[in-house]
Amino acid sequence: MKYHIKQLTILLLGLLSLILIFNISPYQKKKSPTIILEGETSVSLCPNASYEEKGYQAIDYNQKELTNQVEIQKSLDQWVYQVRNRQGYQAKAIRKFIHEDHEAPVITLKGNIEQTIYKGHDYIEEGYTVKDNCDTDLKVEIIGEVNTNQTGIYSIQYQVMDHAFNQTKVIRTVTVLPPPENLDKVIYLTFDDGPSYTITPQVLQILKEENVKATFFVINHSDDLNYLIKQAYLDGHTIGIHSYSHNYRYIYTSEENFYSDLMQMSNKIEQITGHKTNIIRFPGGSSNTVSKFNPGIMTMLTQSVVQKGYFYFDWNVSSEDAGGVSSAEEVYQNVVQNLGQHANVVLMHDFENNYYTLNALKQIIEYGKANGYTFARLTENSPAMHHRIYN
Repeated sequence: MKYHIKQLTILLLGLLSLILIFNISPYQKKKSPTIILEGETSVSLCPNASYEEKGYQAIDYNQKELTNQVEIQKSLDQWVYQVRNRQGYQAKAIRKFIHEDHEAPVITLKGNIEQTIYKGHDYIEEGYTVKDNCDTDLKVEIIGEVNTNQTGIYSIQYQVMDHAFNQTKVIRTVTVLPPPENLDKVIYLTFDDGPSYTITPQVLQILKEENVKATFFVINHSDDLNYLIKQAYLDGHTIGIHSYSHNYRYIYTSEENFYSDLMQMSNKIEQITGHKTNIIRFPGGSSNTVSKFNPGIMTMLTQSVVQKGYFYFDWNVSSEDAGGVSSAEEVYQNVVQNLGQHANVVLMHDFENNYYTLNALKQIIEYGKANGYTFARLTENSPAMHHRIYN
């Protein structure tokens, strides 16, 4: 018995020596390769979309590359990746596909989502764009019409359904108002980019002498000029927001930048006047093309400002005093020759040393009074003067 135990002990010691010498493990598993998939192993795809390979790698147990030996069996619901090494051991990986579409199309209205026109004026459908995550051939149905001969509130519904039956509806509200008295004989004088040391005080003096109310779309200047904003407000003029920085590249880079800039100027005006204004004018107007470095930003902003409760105003008469004139007479002629039988929103500026406009202002007011026009400041109830959007 002792002999057998001794022999068994010698055998075990020999086996242990072999294990130590040749690094052999009695528990060693089969030496199989490994497949590593890049990207998700469960992928959501549009119903008719094909998968674009994100990549994969196959490595043998000894770190040898086997990627170029991988075979892929493709079906609609999954791809099976397989590879076999020289020892005959196999690796397998599966990438599954879920074909689904739960995302509704997006309709973006061109122009304002809320519009106001006056009885007898034409309603112009400005159109829309539609985008979908899966489908490109969608048709939008427009339901409703505007009777411009009847006052009231009209709804124009835009609806679309994609191929997965996801549906979107957007409503444009059009209010037809009775024409205000003397609508065709109103001049709205507006001044951008002020206040200024040299021009604003004299503009305010002329307006006071002529008993005319106007609108000032102001930007941020030295706090030394705050008193002019306060004086204009106390004189009964409308103080509107033009911008804080007046930096087009910053303002139109994103909606976030635009509203950050807008709120800075809004807060400053409120601190000066004690009144929070919701009257605004876009830098460059809503039709500006300088913002095209950010495609579609003006379409988005003209809709969102209305949704946030702001009223924006462009112009239909320009004095051209921001460039291109060389005398007060030219400013005068640019204004009076373009006054029409409609609401006339006149664009002027009160930046530093703009004496052309200052020296033409009294003559413009005298012409308007002599020809049956009245003057008014812009308010929430003023005719919405909007340009066509080009971005």
